[in-house]
Amino acid sequence: MKIDEETAMTDEVKSIDAEPTAPVKKGRGRPAKATAEKRTIRVSLYLNEEEKARLELLAGKLGTSFGNAAVYALMHFDKDSIEYADDAKSQASVAIRTKKSLRMQKHNKEVIKAKHSEEISKARAAYLRAKSIADRAPASTKEWKQELAEDAYKKYRALEDKYGQYVS
Repeated sequence: MKIDEETAMTDEVKSIDAEPTAPVKKGRGRPAKATAEKRTIRVSLYLNEEEKARLELLAGKLGTSFGNAAVYALMHFDKDSIEYADDAKSQASVAIRTKKSLRMQKHNKEVIKAKHSEEISKARAAYLRAKSIADRAPASTKEWKQELAEDAYKKYRALEDKYGQYVS
């Protein structure tokens, strides 16, 4: 059987095409490597040699590229404090803990505010009940029921004065 050059080339091409290749990811934008390289160039323009060395150290610690390390450092610091970039990882964890702490403080304030609001509303309801009872009471018991209503009102006003600033 005689094989001409054209068939040989076609078979050769088929065998090359048959080899497994890495899957091509379909997506928007540039490949991540090109973006990181572009970031590296962009960041390099603004840094002196010492800052570049520290960012390379940070990139090694984070296991990422120089450009990504620079972006990471800039996300967690002011532009002026880029010289502390090699300490970025611990600073970022401190920032996260601080953020959680602030969120818990806000939550606690809301819980306290709700508690005080509930106390004030209960005292106001007690006062209104006592006042209603005193208004409908017969003449023989009216005086001491009015005193109870006044005491309830005083308690309500004291709570409102004490916690009113937190509730409003």
